[in-house]
This record gives sequence, C-alpha cells and structure tokens, in this order.
Amino acid sequence: MTVVREHAGHPWYVEGRYYPTALQAKRAWEILERKLTRDPSEDGAGVFRLAPNPDRPSIPTGAPADAYMVVVVTFDKTMIDKAKRLMKGGVEWNPADGMCDSLIYRRARMVEAHNRAGGPAGRLRIRRPESSGAHIHEDGTVDESVREG
Repeated sequence: MTVVREHAGHPWYVEGRYYPTALQAKRAWEILERKLTRDPSEDGAGVFRLAPNPDRPSIPTGAPADAYMVVVVTFDKTMIDKAKRLMKGGVEWNPADGMCDSLIYRRARMVEAHNRAGGPAGRLRIRRPESSGAHIHEDGTVDESVREG
C-alpha cells in the first residue's frame, strides 16, 4: 500500500516491500536503482534497502523484525507506480508513520541539497559493505559509520 504524506508543500509517496532474505532484497534494490533512472534534470526517487535490526531497534517499521525491507520515496506519482510494478516477490506492508516520515525527511534533505548545488538529486548512490550499515534517526539524519559486531 502506498503511503502518501504532505511535506514541504506537495505530496510524498512511500512504497515498501519486505523480503525473507538479504539476497532477495538486494536484487529488488538493484532492479529499482537501475529501472527508476530518470532524465538527469529530474529528481527521481530515493530507494532504500533496510536490514532487520532486532538488537538495536530505533524507529518502528511496521514490518516483521526479521524482514529485509526495500522502500521507495518520491514526490512523483508516476515513479511510485513504476516502483510498485518492479517490486516483485516482496510482501507489501504499510510502513509505520515514523519510518515514512524519517525516510521522507532523508529524501527531502537530499533533494534540497542537490537543488541548492544546482542539480537534481536523482543519482546519489550510497553503497556500504554488507557487514556494516548506517543508523537512521527520526529526523532523517543518518549515522553513516555504524559498525555491527
């Protein structure tokens, strides 16, 4: 189910699926990253891959504790409709309010920063080793150097 939120004067769309394995989530994320490419002048969509975090819960997701999640955030309705078609094999879920807001704030911050710099926000890609991740806070800020273990 697509969640719609009003932020900064226009609607934002959030669509999520969860997968039983990390590999399935990774493949879904890679397909979305490749297929949701837009013209360089457009803002595109933020695609997030989130691992289960039962030992260090922060923001409730609304998904099962052992789920590997993929979430798309955009203010482009056409883009979210395309993302829904591409997220095959995943279980649809309604992301919790706090999770939606955090990811919208994160994406809005990226769009704003790139627009201020004179370009669109569509193509920033952050890839981390599988053994480490980042920690997102409710305000959409991220600790990029979180290490597991």
